[in-house]
Amino acid sequence: MGSMYYLGIGVDRNLRLAKQWIEKSAIQGYADAQNNLSKMYEIGVGVKQNKILANKWRLEAAESGNSEAQYYLAQDYENNQNFTKAFDLYEDSAEGGYVKAKLKLANMHSKGLLTNSDPEQIFGYYLAAYKGGEKSLAYKLADLYEEGIGTKINYSKAHSYYRQALDEGNLDAYLDIAKHYKLGTGVEINLEKSYSFTIAAARKGHKGAWREVADLYIQGKGVQKSIKKAKYWLGKLSKSGNLKADQQLKEL
Repeated sequence: MGSMYYLGIGVDRNLRLAKQWIEKSAIQGYADAQNNLSKMYEIGVGVKQNKILANKWRLEAAESGNSEAQYYLAQDYENNQNFTKAFDLYEDSAEGGYVKAKLKLANMHSKGLLTNSDPEQIFGYYLAAYKGGEKSLAYKLADLYEEGIGTKINYSKAHSYYRQALDEGNLDAYLDIAKHYKLGTGVEINLEKSYSFTIAAARKGHKGAWREVADLYIQGKGVQKSIKKAKYWLGKLSKSGNLKADQQLKEL
């Protein structure tokens, strides 16, 4: 009933009545109501803003098993450098299905904030977070499969995740895919495709790709040899302050 009044579902929105019903449920021990009441006090919706009461009800909600409250309470502990307590709460939140908590667990492990960091566990958290909707992790997972960190090396899966990372706008993934086609890791060797992904990254502004594509034009690998085009890309790199590119230009 409180949520109905809060959101205006089936009734006119009434924050005063929403607060009454939500508070009643919160006092009775309902975790979701406790979390909602915490958020109301946090931002001052339907009640006067009160950080103390917001924290009180967040703690109540976390202890009652609300995964969102556990996540934000864990953040408080993490910000105060209590990583052990933060980890425990993130783990509880993750077990409750809160995707952001799975990502936090992976990051805490990978940053070495915990003494028992296990590569397989790190990989598991990243994969779980990705499957839960954190699609920006595609590139991270690709790297883990590529290097065999926390899982067996699997170039085919790495290639697939690099492809997905492209959809997330990750420019580095273009060069990783280009490397796969160049070396035949996870795919058959295809120098033309290697060039096409390298030039795509270069055109999108990836400075590392500027040098790579210049080298391809110099060597004529996957594309017709062209010193003129090589000079163009080295020129862009030189103008960005790269002294090595400047020297290479003089030698062409």
